[in-house]
Amino acid sequence: MNYINNRLKEIKQNGYQIDLGDLINESFESYKKIALLSGLALLIVILSLLIVSVFGLSYFFDLENLSEETLKMDFSTFTPEQIALYVGGVSLLAIILTPFTAGLIKVAHDVETQDEISFSTIFDCYKADYLKDLLISSLVISLITSTITISFQLIHLDIVGSLLSYLIGFFTCLTVPLIIFGRLSAMNAIANSIMVVSKQPLIIFLAILLATIGSFIGLFAFCIGLFFTMPYLYCMYYAIYNRSVGFEK
Repeated sequence: MNYINNRLKEIKQNGYQIDLGDLINESFESYKKIALLSGLALLIVILSLLIVSVFGLSYFFDLENLSEETLKMDFSTFTPEQIALYVGGVSLLAIILTPFTAGLIKVAHDVETQDEISFSTIFDCYKADYLKDLLISSLVISLITSTITISFQLIHLDIVGSLLSYLIGFFTCLTVPLIIFGRLSAMNAIANSIMVVSKQPLIIFLAILLATIGSFIGLFAFCIGLFFTMPYLYCMYYAIYNRSVGFEK
């Protein structure tokens, strides 16, 4: 804890230097080592959640007469109970997925520090002692972003709401690694993620943008390839953390 506290204090006072090329190289090297393992895990998890989500969508939509138009969420037509259920469902999904995505970030670190990793390593965060903080942080961020999205749609400013939600997601992108590597509490991790990202927002934005584009290349491989390219985004999150906050030598 001494290292992480001292390092965050140093970043707050003096900032840090980070290079886009180094981020791309490091993230790609990590990705090459975990692509197959992480892709298989992601395929299993996402397909399982899709099956569950179909039953959840049936509450809001008539699945027999489903169209692109009906899939658009118009919260002005929702009852307060339906809005509450929607926010709760989105938050629950975030809570379920966050320990898994944390596992993808952790395994990117483990391949650099351990001789061997296994398929179960990706799910280690579900039983870690910092699980509570992962869940709290995902709940807080999800509640804020979904509330913003709904509120701005109700006043017909959908784009503003979406941009604000993406902005929150961007500035809190280091929350998970700060919890699993820095062992910070949920709220402390959120606050420090905002602080660290705000010191180098342009480079980090470009890195995440390129990683997102790279992750979606899998769509051209019959869509299934997406499951095997998506882990690259989490390798980038790890590289950003490693190059900004880092680890005690």
